[in-house]
This record gives sequence, C-alpha cells and structure tokens, in this order.
Amino acid sequence: MRVSISSVANQGKTTFVSDFLANWPMYKSSGETYRDIIKEKNLKINKNGTEENQELILNCLLDEALKYKRTDNIIHDRGVLDNLVHTLWLSTNKKNKISDEFVKKSFALFKQAMNFYDIIFYIPYDETIVPDKSKKTRETDVEYNKSLDSIFKALIARWHSGDKSIYPFDEGGCGAIIDIYGDRQTRIEIAKMYINPEGGYFGEEDSLITGEEVNKMSEMLAKAKIQEKLKE
Repeated sequence: MRVSISSVANQGKTTFVSDFLANWPMYKSSGETYRDIIKEKNLKINKNGTEENQELILNCLLDEALKYKRTDNIIHDRGVLDNLVHTLWLSTNKKNKISDEFVKKSFALFKQAMNFYDIIFYIPYDETIVPDKSKKTRETDVEYNKSLDSIFKALIARWHSGDKSIYPFDEGGCGAIIDIYGDRQTRIEIAKMYINPEGGYFGEEDSLITGEEVNKMSEMLAKAKIQEKLKE
C-alpha cells in the first residue's frame, strides 16, 4: 500500500515516518525526495517560491509516486497535496509568481496523481509545537503556516464532500485522506485504525476502492494523463 504524510512545516512528519517504519517494518520510505531537489538546485521555496521551482518539486513528487503500485509498501514524506497547497498560497499572495495556467495544470496533475496514493495522513497545524529553527528550509512564520493549514483543510473538505472536480472518485482510484493528531504514540494508534499489522488496509483485500484489475486500469489511465500533461 502507498502511504503519504502531509502537513505544514514543523509538525513532525519525518518523526511520524520513522515511527511508522518501526511499527510496519515491511514498509520502506521513498527514495529521492523533494528535499534533495531543493538542496541540489538551491531552490527558493515557501513564501519565496516561484512557478518554476514549484513545477520542479511537483515533477519530483510525481516521479516518486508513479514508481509504486498498490502491492508495494511505501511511505512518502509529503506528496502532491502539499505541492498544490503551496502553489495555491503563492497564486493568492504572490500573483506575479504563479500563472493561472500553472494552477490549472497543478489541479489536473493532482487529480490524476491521487490514483497513486492509497492513504494520505494529514497532521492539522498545532502552533503550540515549538519549531526547529535550525532548519533553514523550514518556515516558522505562524500566520503563514495557519494560512497554509486553511488551504489544506479546504482541499480536504472537498475530498470529504466527494468533489469529483478535483478528486478522481469516478475513476476508480482515489486514495483516502485521514487526519492524525496528538503525540507520537497517538498518531501511530490512529494509523493502526486504518492499517493492519500486516501493512494492509482494514476492510479491503485488494484496495481501498475497487478490484485489483480495475485499479490497474485506472492507474494506467492516470499515468498516461500525467505524462501527457507534463509534455504540455
């Protein structure tokens, strides 16, 4: 199963991944990450992000997500949901940096990429958590993080409402988005409500939504649409 963890900065995503792997050792963490691209290319991110940099990060996240199938056990530290949230913040607050065309493209790629996540765990923003200011790439601005969290929650609310305009509910492959919260152990206990001791999803033998053959077909279609969109 393909799992991802999302949130604003300094909420314990990397710690959750470590705890997750300790509880489900049959999983592995994804290889190259968006952090590698940021470091390698010295990208400006967060409030200083640009359309070019957002696209580079998005492509990295897409490449990583598309590597895995439903029978793999993988956990990603951030995913396309995070990228879309940051793009939407920039498009609203830095209008000269993000074009409407790129926002539309990001939504289209996000919708198709949701076929390649089975569960996205989301950590709601908790401003009482003391940020690690030694990490230069981590944003510690409380108001900025609150603003990002509002965008996360707006997009997640549309998942709960079954919005087919941005989620592939009618294409047989949309993963679940689940809030986790509390201390480290509480977050793992919540995850255990959805992932069994063998690493599978409770309640389904093959997948979250449909039978294995239908899932394979939907993934092939989604991958083709992503590749076509990337060429534009």
